[in-house]
Amino acid sequence: MDSQSGFFTISFFQSLVSNGLATLVGAFTGVYLAFWLQRNREKRTFLQRQRGFLTATRASLVACRQRVQEAAEESARAKANRSVTMGTEYIGPIDTTFLDATASIKYELVDDDAVNQQIDQARHVFHRINGLLELVGGAAFGGPRATGTHVEVLPFLYDQIVETARLHDDELASLIEILDNEWLR
Repeated sequence: MDSQSGFFTISFFQSLVSNGLATLVGAFTGVYLAFWLQRNREKRTFLQRQRGFLTATRASLVACRQRVQEAAEESARAKANRSVTMGTEYIGPIDTTFLDATASIKYELVDDDAVNQQIDQARHVFHRINGLLELVGGAAFGGPRATGTHVEVLPFLYDQIVETARLHDDELASLIEILDNEWLR
């Protein structure tokens, strides 16, 4: 039998092996490339989500910090004018809705525990000041518990708001700066 004739020839086996190897190489390369593209797309999506979260967190912290400063100024002014308007100025709350709603998700998006802890600490400061503002509102604007004793507590509450804002302002500024310089550049 001639090596060139018949179904199972040397050229048949050579082409079978070369085509089989080419198919395997192409399949493995294609699968690897597909996984790499999927990972790359997921990473890009994660980074966009992280950046959006951090941008919104920064905006919320800036707004809350500004509101804390305003509340401290309004408290100092209310205390200074106590003979005329003590307890008659409404000092609105600090809006912590975004920080409260994203309290748990930030641990998925930000892998720096120190930053997450600073954000949590800032949120707790805002809640503390909101609690003081609620006490001021309850003592100043009546309600079943607003007696003369409650109104006498107003200067102390105003001092607490001013002092809390003063103590934590540098921390808030530092956190905002960290977000700007390390995460949102």
